[in-house]
Amino acid sequence: MRVPFVSVSPLLGRVYGYRNRGDQWTAVVRAWVMPVMTGAGVTKYLGVQTRWAVLAWVGLALLVEGCAILIGRWSYRSGATEADHQLLLDADPFRRLSVERATEIRDELRALNAWTRRGA
Repeated sequence: MRVPFVSVSPLLGRVYGYRNRGDQWTAVVRAWVMPVMTGAGVTKYLGVQTRWAVLAWVGLALLVEGCAILIGRWSYRSGATEADHQLLLDADPFRRLSVERATEIRDELRALNAWTRRGA
């Protein structure tokens, strides 16, 4: 039986990773954009129709989130994400050791899986 959404999971994981990476850069902007979204009410007070006021501020929030994804993707492709992870590993020996052990376990499981598929 095929599990639905299994093929979509890696893509969603990448988008989520890009968004989180870009979120570090857009958090400063979001800190003022989100409170300003209350401007939809102020805009309504100034005479703009409700639907256009809400649409403008929701559109602005979506634009900021889209920028977070694009910046995260750029950061990943430029190698900044890998360099950042390497700095974190160098600063934390326990984390580095944990990653090394997890890599060893993964390689052993892959070898075991290949061995069992051969019908040993």
